[in-house]
Amino acid sequence: MKLFFILSVFLILPFTVIGEEVRERKNKDSQMPVDEFSSLIENRMKEIRDISFKFEQNTYMGGSTQTVSAEVVFSKPDKIRIDYSTPREQSIIYDGKHLYTYVPQINQATKQSKKGFDGILGKSASVIFSTDSVSKMKEEFKLAVYTEENNIVLSAVPINQGNYYKQKIIFSKDRMLPVEAIVYAENLTSVTEFYDYDKNKDIDEEIYKLAEKEEIRIIQID
Repeated sequence: MKLFFILSVFLILPFTVIGEEVRERKNKDSQMPVDEFSSLIENRMKEIRDISFKFEQNTYMGGSTQTVSAEVVFSKPDKIRIDYSTPREQSIIYDGKHLYTYVPQINQATKQSKKGFDGILGKSASVIFSTDSVSKMKEEFKLAVYTEENNIVLSAVPINQGNYYKQKIIFSKDRMLPVEAIVYAENLTSVTEFYDYDKNKDIDEEIYKLAEKEEIRIIQID
């Protein structure tokens, strides 16, 4: 099964699933057409030149909890940097042509050629960056959208149950940016919170130029 790189979820408790089903029934009257939601995402993305944010993901599985936290920076059309602070320091950088994974403790990075950053964050997390991300998700998920207080909720149920987990992404109505992402399965629950968004700050392109730092040992893996 594919566990998306940045996504996440509900606490695993019996009443959680029941409460979710009741909430979905109550929100049938507030459903939004998927195409309308897709247009909102497209319009928001057209306004963004660059964006940065932080996230914290807690994954609950088999009685244990794993926490991942990081800061993400993205510049159009296709540059992204993810700096992890938990559980260990590590950076993933895509400069538009090559994907680097840098481990500062050993001052070493791997490098591989890549076209586009699809797969670095997964289709679900890509709704933060891509104008056609909802269309891509429709290829593999049954989508539903509804409003809930100050949020818009995107529910995604996999068409092929063997490939993906059921997911939800919760957007703030005012900014149309994710505030929480949810992935849940029989023995796994993951909850990711997104915060500290900042956009159109003309991010320095130097942060994507790991290859120019000669003191770092770079290993080509393709």
